[in-house]
Amino acid sequence: MMSLQQAADWLPGSRLVGSALITPIRVNTDTRKLRTGDFFVALKGEKFDAHDFLPQAAAQGAVAALATHGLAAAGLPGLEVADTRLALGQLA
Repeated sequence: MMSLQQAADWLPGSRLVGSALITPIRVNTDTRKLRTGDFFVALKGEKFDAHDFLPQAAAQGAVAALATHGLAAAGLPGLEVADTRLALGQLA
């Protein structure tokens, strides 16, 4: 996995929240399967919005997240972008 700074470099227009040096272990989009060290990606669907689970992701050990909003309020470092689904594809 790359550091938040490296990810930010791949995502023009992203806003870094917290330390650029954080390097997550793996990417996860499901808080039910989240493990310590994960990079949580908050996706929004028709029936859910994972941004509602940012505090839970932080409590479960996510070291950073990719979101459109709410990182600071959840106490999570990470990157804020306009579209998390698109950004996830750009990082893949």
